[in-house]
Amino acid sequence: MKNPTKIKVPKKYADFIDEIHDGDGYWAYCKDGYIFGATGCQTAHAYTQKEILAEIRTLQENN
Repeated sequence: MKNPTKIKVPKKYADFIDEIHDGDGYWAYCKDGYIFGATGCQTAHAYTQKEILAEIRTLQENN
């Protein structure tokens, strides 16, 4: 997982994430086979660290 931000991703989600970066808020991209449950996409965007962590906690397998 590429993470040049100061966001501390919980270990149980770290293996599902491909990259996190900041720029006009925070962006997270999950690995193939997973989606963010809140959006149903492989990409999540939020303006605060708290919001992006809430998005990360919705990660699930893409069935």
